[in-house]
Amino acid sequence: MNDAIIEKAIGYVASLFSDNADGHGTDHAMRVYQNALYLLDFHPECDRMAVSLSALLHDVDDHKLFHTENNANARAFLKDQHLPDETIDLICAIINDVSFSKNRGKKPACMEGMIVQDADRLDAIGAIGIARTFAYGGRTGRPLDDSIKHFYDKLLLLEGEMNTKAAKELAASRHEYMKHFLDEFSSETVPCVKQMENGMVWAAKTFDELNASEIYEILKSRAEIFIREQGIHYVDPDDTDYDCLHVFGMENGRVQAYLRAYRTDEKSVKIGRVLSLSHGKGFGTALMKYAIREIPKKMICERFIMDAQKHAVPFYERLGFTVTSEEYLEENVVHVDMCLEL
Repeated sequence: MNDAIIEKAIGYVASLFSDNADGHGTDHAMRVYQNALYLLDFHPECDRMAVSLSALLHDVDDHKLFHTENNANARAFLKDQHLPDETIDLICAIINDVSFSKNRGKKPACMEGMIVQDADRLDAIGAIGIARTFAYGGRTGRPLDDSIKHFYDKLLLLEGEMNTKAAKELAASRHEYMKHFLDEFSSETVPCVKQMENGMVWAAKTFDELNASEIYEILKSRAEIFIREQGIHYVDPDDTDYDCLHVFGMENGRVQAYLRAYRTDEKSVKIGRVLSLSHGKGFGTALMKYAIREIPKKMICERFIMDAQKHAVPFYERLGFTVTSEEYLEENVVHVDMCLEL
């Protein structure tokens, strides 16, 4: 490998990112470079020069930072080093495979690309990923809640999208670190994040987080709607409650709106036991909007599914749900399956 070209690349990146303070600076490029060198040790068959230069130059044409086309900055530097056109094309192809937003569900075409993509994504998770998230948020004026949402939209997905065995092993502990951070962040912030003018306070809690009064009021409201009002004859409390996220709104100590949510597979969360004690006050809509926003923060998912009573289908359709089954009877009530893709 030509060490002189690597040193020039480091200098080029340092000059290009001299004023960067949003997590995409020279320090980031150097960490990605070091990550790539580490991963290369497990793949000695790879083109070391292509991997090294791709790692160092991977952000020099980032659309968030520069208004260039066709990897103009990278190509200009590489041409100045008198590299063959095929090598330049390979490096640019590797760089173009790095982006998360542009390459969801796609793997790079070559192992060199997989290494550089993994190297960059490793620097987006763990402690350094947390620091970079808030550095970028602060530099761009992104609200704190939106920075937290970024973990669920992207960062917590990266562990499952690593390409190489070595990167997967490194990502596992960094992923757990982010989860612990988010749990701590949640515990230090007010759990009831939305209060309506009429005194309604909303919360999303696991069963273990509920206090005795909340459990009693939840079961009382469920019994009033499903057993007393709708006449459904079944034992309402079940073991599923232990594994659910319970989403509810309280007014003057009474649960006025409620649903529960639980995971059915890696990508799906099922919503059930949806109720509102008062009709015409907008509690049902407020409940669903709150749940759609808050549940993914605690349960990573790509879709919500539910068994909806037929009369409620228009209500859920206004919230973006679609019908996915024929009608069927459940507890002598006509239902359909519905889904909301996130």
